[in-house]
Amino acid sequence: MRLADSVGTDVDRFARVAEGPDPDRWKDALALVRGRPFEGLNLADWAVLDGTQAQLEAMVVGTALKAAEHFLRRGSGEEAEWVIRRGLRANPYDERLYRGLLWAMEKMGNRAGMWSTMAELRCLATDGGTRSEGLGPGTEGRMRQSCVHPTTTALFGELIQRESPAVRGEPSRL
Repeated sequence: MRLADSVGTDVDRFARVAEGPDPDRWKDALALVRGRPFEGLNLADWAVLDGTQAQLEAMVVGTALKAAEHFLRRGSGEEAEWVIRRGLRANPYDERLYRGLLWAMEKMGNRAGMWSTMAELRCLATDGGTRSEGLGPGTEGRMRQSCVHPTTTALFGELIQRESPAVRGEPSRL
């Protein structure tokens, strides 16, 4: 084996594992995600300035969204949540991932998880959580005034109004 054949990057490995139509391979690729690209490195400004970081984040987020869509169609909210959370490790600011997480929570009948997801997103999208007002039932009006995208707010409103079947198939209301 030549040295050149054994040298690679995590990005190469992710791209190689994520390619193709196999959802299990997408999960394997997402299992490689440990955090934001270049996080913790000194002198990594070049990755932001030349678009490399954004490109890598887009690759991970795209894979997570594709995998989540597949698992949601199969009815597996747990697997959809797992792949979405891996995507959030790479890019915690992509609101499409939070919409996917809302769908995963809905699929699992986890209404508290939907509220928690919106609280997390709202905290992230506003001022980093320094405001004292909470997020709970009856706060939909305040959410509409926040920095959360209207599409996400509308999805949340639609999902929270549904009677979601709990994991055991019994209606749940929180």
